[in-house]
Amino acid sequence: MSLPSIEGLMERAGSRYAAVVLAAARARQLSAGAQRLVDTEARGAVAVALDELVSGKLRAGETVRIDCGDSPHT
Repeated sequence: MSLPSIEGLMERAGSRYAAVVLAAARARQLSAGAQRLVDTEARGAVAVALDELVSGKLRAGETVRIDCGDSPHT
């Protein structure tokens, strides 16, 4: 498995920090059962999130919410 370059991630997210925060948030969503936004051979949630970011399916500044059932924070 090859991970995307940091330059590609920064180009999409604007900064390393934004890329890490966005990928981490998306990886949590994927771990909770969210559908993948890209067709990838990656298995892990973080790798899938990074592939989604590089492909342009995720953008910095957008929030994707998942219904977490009875959570009061939705």
